Amino acid sequence: MEEESIAPDYFRWDMEERYFAESPSKPPFPYVSGWKFTVQSHVPPLPTPVINDSLDYTHDLEDLMGTDKLNLEIVDLVRAENPENSQLFTVKSATTFNWLAELASTIQSRVMDQSNTHETAVYSVLSEFQGPGIPRYYGSYTFDIPADTSGTRNMRSVRLILIEYIRGTDMAKASPAKYDLETRQQIIKKIVEFETAAWTKNVRLKDLSPRNVILPEGDPASPIFIDFDDALLKRLPDDPVCANMNFLPGQYISPLLRWKKRNRDNEFVLQDWADWDWEGWLNAEFADTASTITPRILEVFGPSKRDLKLSVQDSDASDHSNSKDAEDVE
Repeated sequence: MEEESIAPDYFRWDMEERYFAESPSKPPFPYVSGWKFTVQSHVPPLPTPVINDSLDYTHDLEDLMGTDKLNLEIVDLVRAENPENSQLFTVKSATTFNWLAELASTIQSRVMDQSNTHETAVYSVLSEFQGPGIPRYYGSYTFDIPADTSGTRNMRSVRLILIEYIRGTDMAKASPAKYDLETRQQIIKKIVEFETAAWTKNVRLKDLSPRNVILPEGDPASPIFIDFDDALLKRLPDDPVCANMNFLPGQYISPLLRWKKRNRDNEFVLQDWADWDWEGWLNAEFADTASTITPRILEVFGPSKRDLKLSVQDSDASDHSNSKDAEDVE
């Protein structure tokens, strides 16, 4: 979908079909420019446990309602292509214009549960990065919308957070060709550093992808990270299978180990943001972290037997290619 098509009729392709999938009696999708609504502050419950990427749904979104109320109006739609994911749009109140509202999934209450509880928890744990690395967080809110058109006044609650609005372009929409090599390397280094810092605080960013990295206007080399509703507040899922695993929570793990493994499926590499020798660059940029790698860390995060096998295969393939080239020269 082209960027300019995100407008009041943005759900014309398959969004409306997904939105009404559960029940054809749902009211019209409300999130359009100019829509006005009132939100009330609330304190979300603790993050919902996640087992094998599925929610362990242990509560019914019972939270502590606050007393603050805000009258908001949607100004523009930022990301509203898929109601199964979080929705982003700019909003204004009587006194403020530069908020970004992030709504949890509009379809499944269980997904909304994870989205809201995990997102707010991540902003708390990573509070020191608000401003230079992630948007400033202004609170969690809730509001009700009609659940159907039956006239029975059935309502359902929707959770949202208000965060700082960053003017810029996400990396999925930006063109790498518009940035010189030095700028792109600065961007990628900031991404690696932020993910590593979050991991050190036991935050596992499961959806660190180009669409969730904003390049601010005027300073693209200082990326801002958004959308943490899929993050885990620990290094492993709440799963019995992981009960005896030890990923050394709280310990700094050098990117030389954890990011070296990403050269095969790294989205930033696949989308041409990092078109250089990945391992060579990584080793040079983070050489000063090598001293932090202890034998125990190497045991847990070092190359697996599968990685070593793939490395040998790559080496053999390279040797074969070099040998063939030599034969051709002869």
